[in-house]
Amino acid sequence: MFMGGWDINPWPLLAKINCPVLVIEGELTENKGFVDIKKAVSLLSQGKYKSVAGAGHLIPMQKPREITEIIKEFSRQIA
Repeated sequence: MFMGGWDINPWPLLAKINCPVLVIEGELTENKGFVDIKKAVSLLSQGKYKSVAGAGHLIPMQKPREITEIIKEFSRQIA
């Protein structure tokens, strides 16, 4: 989500999302000052937050195996 390019405020929309959502954030991401990801997840009725230690903004490229396992585990939990 590129918030700077949006003409609308996405925050009120988060509470309307009813499906399971996994939000993954790199522990070392530079974006923490721009978006409060934990707050966003708290607004999702079925949101789950996962921080990846030692990863920055480009988590899938930095930790592909770990991300794959996180997504597989999340998928098993919601199945």
